[in-house]
Amino acid sequence: MWLSAFTGSKPRGTTSPSSEYPVPRIPQHKKVMKMKTKTTNPRIKKLVKKLRAEEGLWKALSKELSRANRRRAEVNTYKLESELENGETALVPGKVIGHGEISKKINVAALNYSQSAKEKIEKAGGKTMTIEQALEEKIDKSKARIIK
Repeated sequence: MWLSAFTGSKPRGTTSPSSEYPVPRIPQHKKVMKMKTKTTNPRIKKLVKKLRAEEGLWKALSKELSRANRRRAEVNTYKLESELENGETALVPGKVIGHGEISKKINVAALNYSQSAKEKIEKAGGKTMTIEQALEEKIDKSKARIIK
């Protein structure tokens, strides 16, 4: 390419209309692939479909669950302690992690739990369940909140 400057000929390759220099081409194997923005988990897809048929709180929960896995919530037990009162139900569109202490008797419905979080909630007198179980039990919507 440096020889073309001395010989007076145009450089090889595709040239743009505005200049005589080549336009770089990106090889097919080097192109950036887009990340998936929706969930691919069949369990969650089925759950989202069920929740969308419901109204209000369940429909809002379905929007949170349809996000990609990297955007899903991870809630610590100390957050449940600070945001909920005795007897309330937390709907967590993600995983509950056992960081912090909990002393209130609360019900928690989530996709997954860490072992320590499950033990702490049950030790305080609360109940752990999956979102599917909470949907089947028809929990009291006035005492339930989405925590993310």
